[in-house]
Amino acid sequence: MGSKEHSGWVMGGEGSIEARLTAFEEAYQWLLGLIQDPTGERVKLVKSQEMYQVEHGLRLERTREFLAFCGQPQEKFPAIHIAGTSGKGSVTTILAAILTAWGARTGHHISPYLQLCTEKLIVNGRWLRPSAFAELVNVHFRPKYEAWIGAGHDLRYGEAWVALTYIWLALEEVEWGVMETGLGGRYDPTNVLPAKIGIITNVDWDHIKTLGPTLADIARHKAGIIKPGQWVVSTAEKPLVREIVAAEAAVQGAELLQMGRDFAVEEVVMTAEGSRFNLVTPWGVWEDIRLPLAGAFQVTNAAAALMGAAVAREVFGQAGSVAMARAAVAEVRFSGRMELMQTEPLVILDGAHNGPKMAALVASVAAWRGERPVWVILGALASKSATGILAPLVGIGSWFGVTEPNVYAKMPHSAAALAAELGEMVAGVPVTIYDGVEAAIRDAVAQAPAEAIILVTGSLYLVGEARGCWYPQQQLLLDIEATGWP
Repeated sequence: MGSKEHSGWVMGGEGSIEARLTAFEEAYQWLLGLIQDPTGERVKLVKSQEMYQVEHGLRLERTREFLAFCGQPQEKFPAIHIAGTSGKGSVTTILAAILTAWGARTGHHISPYLQLCTEKLIVNGRWLRPSAFAELVNVHFRPKYEAWIGAGHDLRYGEAWVALTYIWLALEEVEWGVMETGLGGRYDPTNVLPAKIGIITNVDWDHIKTLGPTLADIARHKAGIIKPGQWVVSTAEKPLVREIVAAEAAVQGAELLQMGRDFAVEEVVMTAEGSRFNLVTPWGVWEDIRLPLAGAFQVTNAAAALMGAAVAREVFGQAGSVAMARAAVAEVRFSGRMELMQTEPLVILDGAHNGPKMAALVASVAAWRGERPVWVILGALASKSATGILAPLVGIGSWFGVTEPNVYAKMPHSAAALAAELGEMVAGVPVTIYDGVEAAIRDAVAQAPAEAIILVTGSLYLVGEARGCWYPQQQLLLDIEATGWP
């Protein structure tokens, strides 16, 4: 973020490095203290869809009312809102990189974070410094929150994060704010955002307990981000989902661009390192796009991001050339998604945490691994379907290390239960239980053949812990405080 100053926005940076990091930790712990279920026991509760619907509505209303109390910060910058089952983070990251390359001051928010909460708050590719995060919480958010609570109102942790993010984007005076939803869309706290552009990625089975038992239910939640008169980009593939998105766009009077009908990718070439393709848009062909994110699914994500950028340019007058967009995409990196950590043996981290994501990950690895054995390290949250995560891995893994993500306020699947279910699926394949992902990685790196691929997956939170083996958290904090770069 450099040295840009904002009215009332000092950006931290005073005092010793120890004092600044202490202030960051105190602010972060205060924010965590807003969590009302620190043990994650809520995952065990059985509720009807009607009960969830009431909770969704209350969550959105609390967020809307608090933001009005704060002066409507979400209305102070042009925005792009992204929903979908998979790919939201990749689309957000790629699109923000393009807009930044085009010279627009661009802030973007992804969720969840892997190692540090400042990963969620990025302007022009630089993370919010820890000292600036402390200032954001203590000066610009906490006093408003405490006044609100003191007046007898309520605001929960997830809603507080959304409000905090919109306050931050307004303070940063961004020219584009790129925001992904948290859960669903229609009743997600982010959906108070009056975005100029909406993007809906693929929609598949996930969060069935809270969003509904059918694919149509889930699709209606995702399509709920569409606003009146908005431009919408959709890469949804399933016919039912496409119909629901189109119907919502028609109701809202939105201009819908659907992949396969209004835009497409052509001449796709896949490699272990990424892909190359052309994007056919309503305004011409963007040729020779080179994406350094591995996986066929990332081509679709990149297409969504590129089309979002094309709409920003062609409809809303954002300056920028195709050549500049091409150069930005060629340099994109996204932690925790098919992320290469080392070679010999090759270690890849990917936060696939549901059946469709895991199936896509396994298909991508299978497409280029050849005869190389795959050693899998995995763990999952209790809120996810264990069978959905495990089933795609059965045909690819030659060794499994099972552990548990260590996440505040979220319950993990029991490693023993996961190992037992996996053992029934892969009889004869070694399955070992570990007390923590670090021990599993240490053993796998030491014991796997040099030609093996070690894949750490099953949860973004587990992947975040795993990254600490290569990027220790304390060093990340020091680096970001010094430069804004991780």
